[in-house]
Amino acid sequence: MKVDDALMFLREHQPMPSDEFLTEELLKKYDEVRAYFYVNIDKRCIPLFLNSFGFIDGYGVCQLVEDVIFLYDPVDVIPYLKEALSSDIYSIRYWCLQIASSFPSEDLLLPVNNILMNDDFDLKYCALAFFEVLNSPLSIDLIEGFTFYEKNNELLEYAYKVLSSMSS
Repeated sequence: MKVDDALMFLREHQPMPSDEFLTEELLKKYDEVRAYFYVNIDKRCIPLFLNSFGFIDGYGVCQLVEDVIFLYDPVDVIPYLKEALSSDIYSIRYWCLQIASSFPSEDLLLPVNNILMNDDFDLKYCALAFFEVLNSPLSIDLIEGFTFYEKNNELLEYAYKVLSSMSS
């Protein structure tokens, strides 16, 4: 595989199809591209991978994409994460939130807070986990604000647990 071919594949799959439409051939190629960039470092793949997540989990390949992103310095990843966290595509926001917890930065506060205020249970839960990892005074303020309007008891319980762990 050549770098230009791998990058072109990713450019053509922004995002990958959802699992129900993902062919075995396409999944195999996605995994080959992932494996290629795992051993051939090239920063150009960062935004392409962050915007490649199709709905569900790509039969486990999405989790492996994280390993490629973890190879890069936060200064190279965070700007692209910030953008991807604001995507209109649910699966991109979901997987990038997972990755964001490994790159905790106040630069991600606004898009993560937008998710906390506007998204579904799973994304809100992941956003709270991000704030717990970041553990900044502004995170505390945002979570406290969240507790005033959130109606879901499980999310509220988790928010209070996060606040408690951050204050100890």
